Amino acid sequence: MAIAVWVMRFRRQLIALTKWCERWERDCNLGLENAPASIANSRLQIENLSQLYRQQLQTVDRIQSFRAFLSILRAVVRR
Repeated sequence: MAIAVWVMRFRRQLIALTKWCERWERDCNLGLENAPASIANSRLQIENLSQLYRQQLQTVDRIQSFRAFLSILRAVVRR
């Protein structure tokens, strides 16, 4: 279940990042003065998403390691 929650969070973050990128592209195409701010915001969003992704991968690794530990423990207890 935790993996499904992680996937949903990551998907939401990816959608948000896509929207930021679309706004940045639109600003650049229109030549608006706030395009540099949009670039900075997009970079910040990318960095935040990357950091979140790394944290969530660590969480998934911990969950999988714990599940493996539990399966080994169950096998030992059954013997």
